[in-house]
Amino acid sequence: MRKLSSFIAIAFFSIASGSEAAPSLLPSPTKPDLINNNSGTPGVQSNPTGLIPFLESSFESRLQGERDVRYLSFFLTSEQAQAGGSLRLTYTNAVSVRPEDATLRVSFNGHAGQQFPIRSPQGPGIMDVKAETTALKPGWNTVTLAAQQHHRVDCSIDATYELWTQIDVSNSGFQTAASRAQDPAAALISVGRNADRRTQVRVLTAGDTKAGARHSLDAIQTIALLLGRKDLSVEFTTATKDEPGIDLIVGDVNSSWQSEEGKRLLATAPAGVSIRPSGAGRVQMIIRGAGEQAINAALLQALNGPLKLVLNSRRLPAEMGVLNADQPGTYRLSDLAYRAEPFAGRLFRTSFQTVMPADFYPGDYGAMTLKLNAATAPKLAPGAQLVVRVNEKAVTSHGLIDPNGTILKDKTLDIPLRAFRPGINTVDILAELPKEEDKVCDPAARDESKPRFLLLEETSISVPALARAGRVPDLAAFAGRAYPFSRTETLDLVVSAPSSVQLGAAATLLSRLAVSAGQPLAANLVSDQEARSAIPDRNRLIIATAQGQSLVKSARLAAPSLDGLTTASVFGHGSTVAEPSDPRALLDAFQARTSQDRNEPGISENLIIGFQRTINVVGRWLQYREAESDPAPIRNSEVLATLSQVQSETGNSVVTTVSAATDAELSKAIDYLTDPAAWSKLNGGSATVLRSTGEVISTSAAAYSFYPLADKSFANLRRLAAAWLSDHIALYAFAVVILVSLIGLWLGYIVPRKGVRTVE
Repeated sequence: MRKLSSFIAIAFFSIASGSEAAPSLLPSPTKPDLINNNSGTPGVQSNPTGLIPFLESSFESRLQGERDVRYLSFFLTSEQAQAGGSLRLTYTNAVSVRPEDATLRVSFNGHAGQQFPIRSPQGPGIMDVKAETTALKPGWNTVTLAAQQHHRVDCSIDATYELWTQIDVSNSGFQTAASRAQDPAAALISVGRNADRRTQVRVLTAGDTKAGARHSLDAIQTIALLLGRKDLSVEFTTATKDEPGIDLIVGDVNSSWQSEEGKRLLATAPAGVSIRPSGAGRVQMIIRGAGEQAINAALLQALNGPLKLVLNSRRLPAEMGVLNADQPGTYRLSDLAYRAEPFAGRLFRTSFQTVMPADFYPGDYGAMTLKLNAATAPKLAPGAQLVVRVNEKAVTSHGLIDPNGTILKDKTLDIPLRAFRPGINTVDILAELPKEEDKVCDPAARDESKPRFLLLEETSISVPALARAGRVPDLAAFAGRAYPFSRTETLDLVVSAPSSVQLGAAATLLSRLAVSAGQPLAANLVSDQEARSAIPDRNRLIIATAQGQSLVKSARLAAPSLDGLTTASVFGHGSTVAEPSDPRALLDAFQARTSQDRNEPGISENLIIGFQRTINVVGRWLQYREAESDPAPIRNSEVLATLSQVQSETGNSVVTTVSAATDAELSKAIDYLTDPAAWSKLNGGSATVLRSTGEVISTSAAAYSFYPLADKSFANLRRLAAAWLSDHIALYAFAVVILVSLIGLWLGYIVPRKGVRTVE
């Protein structure tokens, strides 16, 4: 029988429409027990009954700066959408946020929103927002959260980075008025998060734990893909727990790997897949089958039947502000969920995500082109500028100093392709907008009626043709697209010892890679001894402790280092207006509200403006280039674990290794590595997890090798040659010198000796 992961991949992307639904996977309804897990939060009940959690993780649910927007998603069945309900938001905000005018605007699926004050700096506060049934729909629903925040006492631009409101995803979500969901997919998606704000999958095993893990890997990846969450954590345990999460029981009563509790649950479960809500935020998923073939068939039948509801309603990336750069094209900000609105603060910021192909090769052979359509108010102070950042590194800027204000019409800014990496990249457009009156800081006298900046929705970004060649090592491609493990061939998932901790770490990492790839990976779980006799040219993902260091002899780790440019991460998309606004009307209104401040600039002012723009551009370019260097190595005592990637000895496969001293340190390191905040920043050839803080530090690779080319066209080879020469500038300069020398030799030596022919 073919490996199940191949069938699951087909099920995820090409399930035949109109197939008959399989019988319900849910048993008869029983009233779930209420779990009282406050996670140390007084007065807040963790995962109350009927709460449908958000898809997004804690990292994706933080609103920062003077104005920020977040899009959070939850899934409803037809019955739940018709019954309606309310949105529960449990949040905490920074003490620096001024309570008198801090607001949060909440809207559902683009409908008109409701506005609430932000006033909970001392502990968690709760907002309950009623949702009209007309604003809800079956499938994925989007909640738009738009925060407006000001500092209590500081009017500097730097102070805007101190403003934040954090949504507690463990105690937030949609509270449905419908009875408990009878749909198995909806029941699975309603699983809550634990006290660590992680989605916990507990696999019941005992005895032959490795066999249990091998039979469970496909089910674990299926759960990860169905949920779509980036905070999944897997553990192998002998019993269920009275806390949010998914209890996964695989096999039958005679399975050698099954625990006593697992056997009891299997004895009462029907053959195939069944899903049982077992408490607030808890779900049991039981796959009963005698042997791998029966287990795989049951899971595949569920994907083509009851679980098909979620697969058929997968969200479109463009709805959430994601640009897919697989193909060249031009995209307007309005296509990326941005809505224009005049901005009256000091630091404007909007962002979108750009997903680069797994085999994208960064280099200076091209650039993305940003065409700005914007306007600024008169009398901005020196230092006003627009800055474009990619992955928190400044790459280009444009001065905004003009005494009369300025209108930017298709102003072109190039964003170098070298700034991007394979997988998910965050592009920030920032406008620093100081005014002289900010020096006299009086928050109560702030005038929001006069905007300082307007970025129009017709602003666009153009994606050029990209050079395509997978590189090794490249942790950005590994984390962003699970490359090269996302290819069709089987990978060896190797553990140095089949302990429950190492197996849990391996399953956690594999599930996270499946979410990155958007498909299950064909993983063959093997031990150290089995790996020695396995196919040598197969890609390997190794989980090792000090006892298994023989597995990583060929992994020469580069010295870890700190990132030289650290900046606050503030995201935003502007307004929550549902329909795109008229850019001409917005621009006219902006000009009218700021016209009284305009006057004719003098010669000296124009000189200052030109000089300031030049300094800003050069300074930002230098800052970007300097940020790519690696600082000093980290002390060995500070290293909790390492992640490295190398090409195998044969050169035909890739070996990726996570290594720690003990199982306990490995477990802690995997939690740090797979945390969405750290995972999105993996880059280079190796990474180090710091013992004291859990911070993950990436280190550049000393050299790269290329994975076999998929695109061998002349155009791609030409782009690769240009990219390679940009990486080896000394060789490029040497080639230019040689070419010029040859031309000089030809003109100065060969031509004169050939003589001149006279035609009579």
